[in-house]
Amino acid sequence: MKAYTITDGAGLQAVILPEKGATVVALNKDGVEYLYRDQENLLSAERPRCGIPFLFPIFGRLQNGVYTWDGREYAMAIHGFAHTSAWQVAEHTEACLKLVLESREETLAVYPFRFRVTLEIVAEEGSLTIGQTYENLGDSPMPYNYGFHPYFLTEDPEEIRVDTTAQTLFDFAEGAKPFGSGSVGVTMAPGAPEAGAALMGVTGPTALNWRDGRTLTMEFDDSFHTHVLWAQAGKRFLCVEPVNGSANGLNTGNYLTLLPGQKKTAFVRLRPEMR
Repeated sequence: MKAYTITDGAGLQAVILPEKGATVVALNKDGVEYLYRDQENLLSAERPRCGIPFLFPIFGRLQNGVYTWDGREYAMAIHGFAHTSAWQVAEHTEACLKLVLESREETLAVYPFRFRVTLEIVAEEGSLTIGQTYENLGDSPMPYNYGFHPYFLTEDPEEIRVDTTAQTLFDFAEGAKPFGSGSVGVTMAPGAPEAGAALMGVTGPTALNWRDGRTLTMEFDDSFHTHVLWAQAGKRFLCVEPVNGSANGLNTGNYLTLLPGQKKTAFVRLRPEMR
């Protein structure tokens, strides 16, 4: 499995595995790493559970693992198939890696739409920008969602505070409540296997702050209005996931639509620094 490295030439470096779902598996600045990496997972046939997996055409799980479209039922695994697909390398320079995923026989069996997704991953001036272009190559409207699932490296997920502009906080344990700008984190209850929350109505940049002085600012376009925080007991990561839509969106109607021939662009930008 070939790894591709890009750099801004001034201390920022990222490593991407096109064959493993276009997953960004390393992001470091001046030798300091910001992403959790599980080498055993990356070498296995399992879906990537580290780095920054890219999610398309759904986010989360479908109810009972299926959705219905035009009277036909389709099965699809959690987070769709982009993060488990091998992507084509279209361009690689010192600072840029461009990757392409197009519909094919395997995708049409679970998602009956012809598409092209292009990721342009660029290291520039201390930040990593993941530009996206979504294209409907078919002759009917195409429903879809997308997002990213970053695993940020930490000895203790409770040590990271997340500054957010979310209007609503939906805690996995306590439910929804109004929020507004402020700082949040996760608290792992004794014996609990996981902890997390959904931050909804996000309108501005999100910042992660580690106790050891690391910071990371996440910027994005307005399609990434929901962020999901998630941690697992005993694991050295905190996930802060910019997404649109919601889990089970293809069944509930909470999805975007591309008309035939239409394109949609989006971006996420990560800027790691030390305080």
